[in-house]
Amino acid sequence: MTLRTKPELGNLRKKQTHRVIRRALVEGCDTGTFRICHYSVQRHKLLLLVEADGRDALSRGMQGISVRIAKALNRVWERNGSVFADRYATEPIKTSAAMRANLVYVLNHARLRERLAPDAIDPYSSGQYFSGWSNAPVLHLDPDERAPVTAARTRLLKTTWRKLPHIDVNERPEELD
Repeated sequence: MTLRTKPELGNLRKKQTHRVIRRALVEGCDTGTFRICHYSVQRHKLLLLVEADGRDALSRGMQGISVRIAKALNRVWERNGSVFADRYATEPIKTSAAMRANLVYVLNHARLRERLAPDAIDPYSSGQYFSGWSNAPVLHLDPDERAPVTAARTRLLKTTWRKLPHIDVNERPEELD
């Protein structure tokens, strides 16, 4: 999923905006029928890997998380009005290779546009919660802090893609959009 913000709005890759987006994701990442499994915050868009139990669940889940994030960002920016430029863009993932490519795209997208230190996980992503890295640094997660993502339930995202090589934290994704 891609949620693009309006061009006139600020850069999302700032600590304050990431903090409120993360908080919104914590509250809305698992509704039972809609799950956000991975995310990354880019300058003017959010990239999400989601699972849903059908089209209605996907629609309701995306509407809910979009509203939650928009309200939080409007509070930070002290403004009213719409935040997202258009309806979300979605593409179903059907193969292990496509799932792996999308994981690389979401978790390592910042390597296309930002300067990340070698072997560093993008701090504006859910990379710290991802167990499929081939060479991730050891991270110490706060056990009392709720994750902004939830565990995958579909076989493709949970296990099938793992038959392919694990993902290097320095791997640059191919342009998908």
